[in-house]
Amino acid sequence: NTANNNTVVLNAALKTQGYLYGGLDHANAKIGTSDVLKGNRLVVNSVGNEVNNIYNFESMDVNASNIKNGDTVITVNNINDVDTDLTQTKVDVEGSTSAKDGLKTGDKFTVVSKADAGTLKTKDVEGSITKGVSKEYDLSFDNDGKNLTATVGNGRMADQTKVFTGAQVAQSQLVNLGGDAIDDIASSFTSANKGDKTPWVHATQDRGHVGDFYGTNSLFNVGVANTKVSGD
Repeated sequence: NTANNNTVVLNAALKTQGYLYGGLDHANAKIGTSDVLKGNRLVVNSVGNEVNNIYNFESMDVNASNIKNGDTVITVNNINDVDTDLTQTKVDVEGSTSAKDGLKTGDKFTVVSKADAGTLKTKDVEGSITKGVSKEYDLSFDNDGKNLTATVGNGRMADQTKVFTGAQVAQSQLVNLGGDAIDDIASSFTSANKGDKTPWVHATQDRGHVGDFYGTNSLFNVGVANTKVSGD
């Protein structure tokens, strides 16, 4: 009577007259209730899938990496023209696409297509794709009762690109701090009199900000300075 936390994964195109169930209470024919829905996940890594219907998944994760313009991920063709109700299923389309020949702005594909006389019902749908390592594209979705389609929007720079500039700035800062430390240490050495052993300590602290990255560094140098004059 309970079927929770199941994961169904489609790695290759599935063409069947059977159903995709996350869970099912056969005794009471319960469909869409929490006891056969909770934690059940459908993962779709392929395109061109064909099934009789889809039931009782709390989430449906579609991998966009293999999707091309005009593709259909899943076609539902129910022999009894029963509706496909995914209103309790969170549909998420994510993935990376080829920078050369992958999805681009304006491209469209179908996430779920309803080929029978029934109605396709969806509620919570979202997604985005990544192109290369620097650009992200939001997906907009439309359900006309027969097809849940996705359209690729305009691209924007990905947040993680800040890491590249952050590393460069941090490297420059490290070099600068090293130079400052050597200069200060040299001054400490020259302050010692001939034959004297003068203890010294040098400390610097700096707080930097790059994009959304904040950091504070502290540098301590401790030693004993001694001056020895040779010749002139």
